[in-house]
Amino acid sequence: MWVKIGDNHVINLNLMGEFWCDFESLCIVIGEIPFDSGVKRILLLYFEDDGKMMKAYETLIDGLKLNKNYVDISGHVVNVEEAVYEGE
Repeated sequence: MWVKIGDNHVINLNLMGEFWCDFESLCIVIGEIPFDSGVKRILLLYFEDDGKMMKAYETLIDGLKLNKNYVDISGHVVNVEEAVYEGE
């Protein structure tokens, strides 16, 4: 499923792997399936408040349940950061 997360930023959620809410940071974390080396890319989608974060999360869940090709959560996201995680 393609997800619009910003004005010019669309990701393929199926290739990323997993996602979850971090209520402390008000963000949805989207983790890429790790490479053989244990390195994976993580996208952090930040929100203004937990209501907007939950609305975006529900949109992602509903899109997957309904097997949609595309959803747009860009109206809820206030900032996107990318990080690299090196697992053990």
